[in-house]
Amino acid sequence: MNIVPVGVSAAQAAQQLQPREPHLLQAAAAPEHGKPVDTVEISPGRANRSAMQRDNAVKTVSMQAQMLRRMAERIIKEQYAKGNHWYMLMYGNKAVQLDPSLRPETTMIEITPQERQVVANAVEYFSPAQTSRRILDTAEDIAGPDTLSRQPVVTEAFRSAVREAFVNVQNEVGGVLPELSQLTYEAAMQGFDAWTDAARQAAL
Repeated sequence: MNIVPVGVSAAQAAQQLQPREPHLLQAAAAPEHGKPVDTVEISPGRANRSAMQRDNAVKTVSMQAQMLRRMAERIIKEQYAKGNHWYMLMYGNKAVQLDPSLRPETTMIEITPQERQVVANAVEYFSPAQTSRRILDTAEDIAGPDTLSRQPVVTEAFRSAVREAFVNVQNEVGGVLPELSQLTYEAAMQGFDAWTDAARQAAL
């Protein structure tokens, strides 16, 4: 299945935090003895500091998003390389494939109950639920506690980073990911949806 990139990139999402030009504030001085009201220009120092802080926040979110993308790619690649193999063994046939380099004369053996449990454990580990949970847990670890459920801009930057990770892996393997990867992608996006909904509720 193809994962078509939609929305903005992680860098573009982070740019939503980009500072705007600070405005010079004007305050009216109290009139005295009928004198005309003067306008006082407030020093831009405070506005500049705020802009710098916002700019630093943009850079931090962008760096965090790229870190998440790289780590998500590793998780996706591992599932692609190993998880699909275990799923085929579990559901495609009832045999455990051995490493041909170790025993060239034997590539398949019949499954024993113990071996079947090993396969079942691997299938569970590489399932869409657990693999997407590892991606989402990584996002939480990078962002910090409660950040993704309270800061929608960060959530969308991270969502874009994970989407980009899937697209990059898809391109690396020839343009198509197996259904296992597609289901993992959908589960991860649902996790980001939940964070976005939580952030909206918190803003009410």
